[in-house]
Amino acid sequence: MGRVALELEKKLKPGKTGFWALLPLREIRKQGYENAESFASDLSRKYPLQLTEVGGGEQRIESGLIFTNDPARAQEVLTVLAVLPAADLAELSKFWTDLPGV
Repeated sequence: MGRVALELEKKLKPGKTGFWALLPLREIRKQGYENAESFASDLSRKYPLQLTEVGGGEQRIESGLIFTNDPARAQEVLTVLAVLPAADLAELSKFWTDLPGV
């Protein structure tokens, strides 16, 4: 998984920080979502992906969310790369703060 995180980091605009989270579907359902698709749709509207051009015309992530597995096919966890202000990341934390050992 460390290799995946390093590759995701390459997609960020220089100077931006991303948070890659593995969200258990059981926690998503506890927050009132029927499934991973409804959760992903809601959060994609709230935090749309914003790209910016860096040298050579390359597009990098400025802000927003990108799901790194398919919400329609997720069975146990949904993975998401979040490039958001700290206050908005705190909202996402409710999906993992109730996990044992967290």
